[in-house]
Amino acid sequence: MSIELNVEALRRDGYVIIEGLFSDEFCDRATEALHRIQHDYSIRISENDFSGRNTVRIMNLLQYDNLFQDIPVHEGYLPVIQSYMDRECLLSGIDSSEILPGEKAQMLHTDSWWYDDIRLDFPITVNSVLTLTDFTTENGATRVVPGSHLWPADKVSYEMAEASNVSNLPAMHIRGYGTEWEPVVAEAPKGSVILFDSRLVHGGGANTTDKARPSIISPFCRGWVRQLDNFAYALSHEKMRSFSPQLQQLIGLEKYRGGYSNVNNMSPREWLWDRKVQQA
Repeated sequence: MSIELNVEALRRDGYVIIEGLFSDEFCDRATEALHRIQHDYSIRISENDFSGRNTVRIMNLLQYDNLFQDIPVHEGYLPVIQSYMDRECLLSGIDSSEILPGEKAQMLHTDSWWYDDIRLDFPITVNSVLTLTDFTTENGATRVVPGSHLWPADKVSYEMAEASNVSNLPAMHIRGYGTEWEPVVAEAPKGSVILFDSRLVHGGGANTTDKARPSIISPFCRGWVRQLDNFAYALSHEKMRSFSPQLQQLIGLEKYRGGYSNVNNMSPREWLWDRKVQQA
């Protein structure tokens, strides 16, 4: 579909699946890299019900392998996010999620819990999920509730009032699950990217197969929103300098709207590498 049709689907349904963006070879290389990183850095399985107790998550993949630099700048989906939300949007994070065999289904939630579940009438975050294998009902493909990104605040409440706040990850399904609404499964072939508005009710499925379901999750946010991964501290100056200009902008090294995030009226990139240091 065209950018316009994908944006229209996002506005209407809150999600869209764009197939065929990454080759099988790229997906296999990415999966191999994730397994190598997990081994080399002794990354453990998650230990809470929300993130999963049989799921491996690796944060800020840009620090590990240059391969991951190609994902957030892909022209097959980035322009859709920019048109839907903010042409100067930022990459909020780039993290992996590998659901292992036997993992239970995640509770259905929105990603607005971290700002007190305030229901805004415009998107501030769009999630992207790169499917490194076929996403199926059986292996835990993401479940979504079409149109739920437009629900009012009184319809997006959890079964227990204390189940959602900034210090306690969502611990229950959103009210109405199984009685007022049901999710659909966002099945997608390997190499697809699933985009969804963070206000959308969604959650990972249960993996009832004997194989893992790897993916890479890259949320994007408006240029004035604080990012999930703090790239400026997590990445070395040498690493950031090696990035393409577009990726540098996405991680926050350019000024927003010509002025915000400036350093003495210079962009962070200019301040780090282009300024002339005056001699005393």
